[in-house]
Amino acid sequence: MFKNLFIQHFKPKESMQTNTPFARVKEEILSCVACGVHVRRGDLSQFHNVYGEPTTLEYFTRAISLIESLDSASVFYIFSDDVAWVKEHFTPLFKNKKYKICDVNTPSEGYLDLYLLSLCKSIISSQGSLGVFAKLLSRYNPLWISPKIRERLFYQKQIPIMALLSPKKQIVS
Repeated sequence: MFKNLFIQHFKPKESMQTNTPFARVKEEILSCVACGVHVRRGDLSQFHNVYGEPTTLEYFTRAISLIESLDSASVFYIFSDDVAWVKEHFTPLFKNKKYKICDVNTPSEGYLDLYLLSLCKSIISSQGSLGVFAKLLSRYNPLWISPKIRERLFYQKQIPIMALLSPKKQIVS
């Protein structure tokens, strides 16, 4: 119910652009078996009370291998709030793989990364919520891979937030 409403209203004006770096990445994603990889650093590059330890390179390596085993034609589109760190640490993970580090959006344009992630056929998420919202906003029902997140993330003041994402499922606290 809410998913269709969100999809209907989440259409950034930039999504109508042509002949811009953003539009080119969008067209690439739509024309291949795209796997979006979200690497959140910033406040989650250190221990966080809710999310725990930062997402490891080992996690990303295993998730990338899983996606490749499901479809060897996958092309990886990497989004991050720390592109320099990704360029330094992720390049070895993608040896002999098709990938693109997406740096066409500024940090204040994170909503455009969310939009592009929502166009991918699969999503590898780091800690945080961008990946789950990309899945929610997707028309394609992508495979979503996420690290284990502490249970309390989904509860605020005893309200089960996951129930909003999946209204058919009852979550009892």
